[in-house]
Amino acid sequence: QRVTAEEEDPLYRFATSRGLVKQPTIFVSAREGRLLGSSSFDAYIFWPRITVEDGRPDWMREALGRKPALIPPELWVGRGMRLVQAFREGDRASAIPADQVVITAPSDRKVLMLPAGRFWLRTIDRDNTTLAEAHLGVP
Repeated sequence: QRVTAEEEDPLYRFATSRGLVKQPTIFVSAREGRLLGSSSFDAYIFWPRITVEDGRPDWMREALGRKPALIPPELWVGRGMRLVQAFREGDRASAIPADQVVITAPSDRKVLMLPAGRFWLRTIDRDNTTLAEAHLGVP
C-alpha cells in the first residue's frame, strides 16, 4: 500500500480491489508453480490495506488484539519530536517496548496500542533524555 494508488504496484491494486488479500498473502503462479516475485526477491507478501485510527494502524487492534490507551497528560512534556515508550512493569528501559509512538504535540491525538497488563511509560527526547515517566494499567 502506498500513499496514492498511482504509486502502488499494479498487481497489488488488482489483488486488493478484488478482495483477494484478507491477511498477509503470498501468491503462487498456477502455471509455473513458482512464487510471485522478481529476480531480486523470492516472493512478494501482499498485506491487507490498512486504515489509520488515532495515528495507529488498524491491524494493531484487529490482528494483535491491542487496545488504544491514551497517553497520560504528564507525558506531553518537552518540545519538538519526542518518543513515548511503554514497557511492561518490571522491565528495564533497555527492554524492547511493548509499544512506542513519536509525538510532537497533544493535537497529534496519537495513542499507545497495548495488550492487557500493567506498564510503565516514559517520554524521551532526541538525546535519549527521559523527560517524564508514568504508570498505566490496561484492562
